[in-house]
Amino acid sequence: MYRFTYYELLVPGKGSVYWRMRVKAPAGGQAAKDGAKLFAQVRDGLEIHGL
Repeated sequence: MYRFTYYELLVPGKGSVYWRMRVKAPAGGQAAKDGAKLFAQVRDGLEIHGL
């Protein structure tokens, strides 16, 4: 059985609109560390035009 970790980011938009990014990554071993690092890089570099 595999275990996963979910990373989620919600970014409010205009009115009732929002952007949602959800990533599923392995929950153990080196893959978990790599998944957390990758999510952090994407989150920190995310730019949504018009917000």
